[in-house]
Amino acid sequence: NVYARDRGRCQYCGTRVRRDEFTYEHVIPRVLGGRTSWENVVVACVACNQRKAGRTPEQARMRLLSTPVKPKRLPDLPREIRYSDEMPESWKSWLQSAVYWDGELETGR
Repeated sequence: NVYARDRGRCQYCGTRVRRDEFTYEHVIPRVLGGRTSWENVVVACVACNQRKAGRTPEQARMRLLSTPVKPKRLPDLPREIRYSDEMPESWKSWLQSAVYWDGELETGR
């Protein structure tokens, strides 16, 4: 969902990052008390994540391209996740289960 929110782009340099190559980046590092929350986690390429390291963006002299926020609505799983030949079979199976189990229940009244 973070990947979808950030549209698959590194939030520091703006490059498109493949799903199998992106990293979650804590804007305020956990070692400095940062939490793993919508407002503190962004998509980053490996190079930017390593460059920033355990510092704040200001300390690393890096600028976020957008302010991370909690989305008003989460993306629908089937629309946002694309099957590919590169995806392991176990992931495809998990996604099919997730779509089934994450669906809304019908009320029988």
